[in-house]
Amino acid sequence: MSIINNRYSTRKFNDREVEGEKIKSILEAAMTAPSSKNKKPWEFIVVDNKKLLIELSSKHKDSKENKMRNIDKSKIHYNGWEKV
Repeated sequence: MSIINNRYSTRKFNDREVEGEKIKSILEAAMTAPSSKNKKPWEFIVVDNKKLLIELSSKHKDSKENKMRNIDKSKIHYNGWEKV
């Protein structure tokens, strides 16, 4: 939880893969965040395929409207994690 309490903005990133256990830990912390009437309306998608990440990024940059709906969602997977 210290990572949540001591957060800061990052504008520059290393080109390396984040360990699965770190991602899982971050997602577990995010799921404990409060929401209106405790509905927790969010969903989390982990993209660990670099090619797909680049495709998603370019779709986002290409338009201010939501062009991401044109992405082939069959390429997105949870890498063995359960959707919560």
